[in-house]
Amino acid sequence: MTTTCQQIVDRAVAWSSANGLTSLTSDNAEIINRIAADERAMFDLAAQSSSFYYAVETAVTSSSGSSGRTIATDSLTPPVGRILRFVLASGAEVHQVDLRDQDAELEPRYYLVGTSIKEIGNDWSTTTGTVSGTLTYIRRATDLDVTGGMAQTVTLEDRFVDILEMRLALYLAHKDVGRDLVEIQRLEQMVQARMQDFTQMLVLYGGAEVRQFNLPIIGAKR
Repeated sequence: MTTTCQQIVDRAVAWSSANGLTSLTSDNAEIINRIAADERAMFDLAAQSSSFYYAVETAVTSSSGSSGRTIATDSLTPPVGRILRFVLASGAEVHQVDLRDQDAELEPRYYLVGTSIKEIGNDWSTTTGTVSGTLTYIRRATDLDVTGGMAQTVTLEDRFVDILEMRLALYLAHKDVGRDLVEIQRLEQMVQARMQDFTQMLVLYGGAEVRQFNLPIIGAKR
């Protein structure tokens, strides 16, 4: 994870058979925003394809109170992409429910409000004070600052960073008026092939998982 935005731009320009993309990369904010969007898309795909490759475990502490305590997740490092599990220090797993159907699971429970985990009643503890536990989540890419300059490094590991280069080259080729359609199709095919490589790695990496039941997929309700 040592590749800079500038290196991605330089390599993306080199993918152009006409070598005419340099003039389209002068707006650093636009280019950084494009790289960040492509990287987010890859981490979103990872969150859908694998529950553990980019998984992180971290200790968390709630706000103080006797009920309705909260845990802010927007300040966690690395940043949260998808919450997998929340376990109290006592060992009890906290079940996520919908705000509109709080009795859908047994205690202890939580629901999400924005990026905060919120306790239902005093499910987490009958004692006033803070509550600690362990949050397991799939990380997302560290945000790139569009005003931070081209020396910023991306989160994606170096072995797959060529996907960001090809996706940027494809974006620039589409932006370049009069670009040969054959070149655009070539870049699209290359991106698709490398994305398949990335997805296959995510799916195969951990081997077979044994489960007692089918876990809900992204967006599914149970």
